[in-house]
Amino acid sequence: MKLIKFEMSHRIEMAPVSGRFVELVAPVCLSYHTNEGVHRFDIDKGFMWDGRSGGPAGDLILPNHGTQEQSALALGHDAGGYPDTVSADLDNDLYCKGLEGIGTGDRVIYAVRVAIEITSHEWKAYDWSEVDEQYQLNRGKIKYTWSAK
Repeated sequence: MKLIKFEMSHRIEMAPVSGRFVELVAPVCLSYHTNEGVHRFDIDKGFMWDGRSGGPAGDLILPNHGTQEQSALALGHDAGGYPDTVSADLDNDLYCKGLEGIGTGDRVIYAVRVAIEITSHEWKAYDWSEVDEQYQLNRGKIKYTWSAK
């Protein structure tokens, strides 16, 4: 898959919740235009996420919330981690291709890919009734659509 263009409907507005978590202040649409079609995530106000995957040590190579584009890609990656969205492999690929599209270096993308692949398959396998309450609050706040070329 080749990412042609990444778009967000408007600026990502977020408010701090606790720790590294922020809450989306206004709904946003994120669109990944690929050579195969368009992956679209409509994310409602109130969605909570923790920024870029990985803990504070990762901030040394890629800021947690960083630029608008970095925040949008991290938001899309977290939204793609929920059931009824995309597979873990596609979610990770969209995130890394997006990072590449905004000029992130190959070594940083490699480090990010390794970090997310360690945890994302395990995360997708969780029984959602046992997941942290904060994540339970996000259910129903994501609409994913795919439009093939």
